[in-house]
Amino acid sequence: MRPSFIIVTPTEMEADALKEAGVEVAVCGEGMVAAALFTEKIIRSRKPERLIMCGIAGAYNKGLSVGESVIVRSETIADLGAMRDGVFKPLFVSTYHCPLPAIEVGFRTATSNSVNVSGLLDGGADIENMEGAGFFAACMERGAGFIELRTISNYVSDKRDDWNIPLALRNMRRDLKILVDALGNYPNG
Repeated sequence: MRPSFIIVTPTEMEADALKEAGVEVAVCGEGMVAAALFTEKIIRSRKPERLIMCGIAGAYNKGLSVGESVIVRSETIADLGAMRDGVFKPLFVSTYHCPLPAIEVGFRTATSNSVNVSGLLDGGADIENMEGAGFFAACMERGAGFIELRTISNYVSDKRDDWNIPLALRNMRRDLKILVDALGNYPNG
């Protein structure tokens, strides 16, 4: 029997926080390439009904609160470009959209930049992370149902010492349970 959900998360720290959620968690590694390769492999070998990318993120949008979870509706590979006169200029931009229907669970939706270097961009999206676009691309290529839940740990401009990772991890675990329960009431997609 194939699993209903497999939770994909970038780090062991995030996986440890999710173990209490009562779902299968697999660590994909950090970055778009690691996420894409791992996701493609797990889809091919395990054939889950759905995958959920779950992790922490930084926010550009100050209207989002640290500790808040969002459903990512699109991921943009945003850091392929060049430095021109001391300023980064994106030259190749690819955006992937989540095809799952809106799920009424009380989370706001957000747009995300997937980047290899945090803080390189001033925005253009609500949040940033390092794996989402690779995860989206692999799921779309394989025709797998997927969704992404990100919990804000910081604002992109914050110093690392100002991040609230413990709060983000606690809320991520709580909100993943809410999402999994809600997805159990929807057909595959």
